[in-house]
Amino acid sequence: MDKKNGKDTSLLKKKKEEICSKQHPTVWAEMKRQKTLHKEINELFADAPELL
Repeated sequence: MDKKNGKDTSLLKKKKEEICSKQHPTVWAEMKRQKTLHKEINELFADAPELL
């Protein structure tokens, strides 16, 4: 799918929705890794340590 090559915009929109609706394991891993750098995230993990 490539907008530059004239692909259907509805296909591009569908792909965007699919990506946005999925979990992002990399983001989750980074949140856990950097939790001490971000007060709010650290507090959330302190309240639910089983998520680590």
